[in-house]
Formats: sequence, C-alpha cells, structure tokens
Amino acid sequence: MKMEIPHELKLAEAKARMKELGEYWKAKYGVKPAWTKDSGNVKGSIMGFSFDATLIIANDKVTLEGPDPNFLVKKKVLGYLEHKLNEYLDGDNSLEDLEAKREELAEG
Repeated sequence: MKMEIPHELKLAEAKARMKELGEYWKAKYGVKPAWTKDSGNVKGSIMGFSFDATLIIANDKVTLEGPDPNFLVKKKVLGYLEHKLNEYLDGDNSLEDLEAKREELAEG
C-alpha cells in the first residue's frame, strides 16, 4: 500500500503533527512509533489488524507505505488511515487540539 497526502505546512510542523499522530496511535492501540530525521516507522496493531508502515515526511506531502491490509478490511483500514493523516495535516486543527485528543484517551 502507498498513500500520499499533500499538505501546506512547514516541514517542521508536518513532522510534529506526524509524531503526534504516532503518539495518538500509541495511546489508543499500543503501536510503537520510531522516528528518524524525516521518517517514522509505526508497528503494531491498529483497529485489531497488524500494521507495519513507514511515514515519509516531505515539504509538500506525507507518504505512508506498508503492506496491503487483508482484502476483507482493506477499504476500511485505508479509509481510516487517510482520514487520520488528513486530520493531522489540516492546518485548521491546531497541534494543541490534536495533543488534547491523545490526552483524553489517556484519561479515559
């Protein structure tokens, strides 16, 4: 699977948001995000399905690459991933609001 999500953020902001998404997934699903300079690996289980993907952050887009999900759940998983990437790369959503979503998970 390969998914490219365009963005209009500064590179540092896009990186911060993708790291926050990784932390959200860690809090919600227990995945293990690991980051290098401009990319991250997210490994674990999301929505009950094995997940092992790389996020590559560039000036104008974020690329998510990994194995295709099982064909029975592919549409649901890809829809969820696209939704989350768009949500976290949307400049109308502040980083503080995104962090608060994760903190609510921890409190719940």
